[in-house]
Amino acid sequence: MDGSESLRLNGPAPVAIQVAADLGFFVACATGCFILVAESLRLSVARRSTPLETLSSNAYGLYLVHYTFVVWLQYALLTAALFAVIRAAVVFGGTLELSLIVVLAAQRVPLGAPLIGAPRRAATTS
Repeated sequence: MDGSESLRLNGPAPVAIQVAADLGFFVACATGCFILVAESLRLSVARRSTPLETLSSNAYGLYLVHYTFVVWLQYALLTAALFAVIRAAVVFGGTLELSLIVVLAAQRVPLGAPLIGAPRRAATTS
């Protein structure tokens, strides 16, 4: 008797129960996604966060430059004796900081601002 036989009691479940389980899983996943979106919208309207607004306004530039830092940091930590979770946190944090520094520096250069996606500023009317 192999491992798969020990999990079955009396054979596979009837098709109706399998379909009901699959539909229930689909409804639960869709409901969870809608709840996550609703809570995110409710919290984002309730209060503004300066760090999150900075990330939001520079998202395209971060997207453009982040890959280089991900690869470099992963390669640098390849031989480090760290748990994978710690290594992932270091790569995520380092990538976020280094990418943001590069994007903000590039926006200050005349040619870099249009290339990297300078954040839009409100037009002043005088």
